[in-house]
Amino acid sequence: MPGLLYHCDKPLFQALAQEFRQQGMGLLQCDFDYADDPDFMNAPKMNQLDQIYRDGKSIGDLVQRLGDFDEMFLVGKSLGAMAMAAALDSGNFDQARAIWVTPGLQNSTLGDQIIAHPGRSLVLMGDLDPSCLPETLAPLREAVQVRVAVIEGADHAFAASDLFSEEDLTQAAMQALANWMPLRPHG
Repeated sequence: MPGLLYHCDKPLFQALAQEFRQQGMGLLQCDFDYADDPDFMNAPKMNQLDQIYRDGKSIGDLVQRLGDFDEMFLVGKSLGAMAMAAALDSGNFDQARAIWVTPGLQNSTLGDQIIAHPGRSLVLMGDLDPSCLPETLAPLREAVQVRVAVIEGADHAFAASDLFSEEDLTQAAMQALANWMPLRPHG
């Protein structure tokens, strides 16, 4: 589930999709157009959060209707992580593995929701992200089922900087994924 401006066509989502396909997994991608919706963008924050929650719950309901899966991974970035938390709450996703990309941990309950998810979780956080603070990451690091990977040079947008290209940041995130889950060799 993408972020406000970080959609499924961005490098990290493309790399994740490619890896999941190479692992022989089916893929359901959704994209949000909140940034293109002036009503959403001008709405009070609580209304925006309610919409994100409803959309996440709808996605979770849809996935439930698709049937049972041997393995399930959910990926959410930023506001997509908020939608993913709602999706995880919407049904029987206890065994689903969750990848939380730059979740907004400041002034939200998202950290508690990550910890409450009984399935394995990977949190990908850029060291330049405003939520990358010792006090926000410490509770996540203490949770047995959560692994936190801090990506050097990545900001909240996972954008290129003077020191790191978007390709560098994507490769670092994909290495964190490989360290978190056993990947089958390609080919």
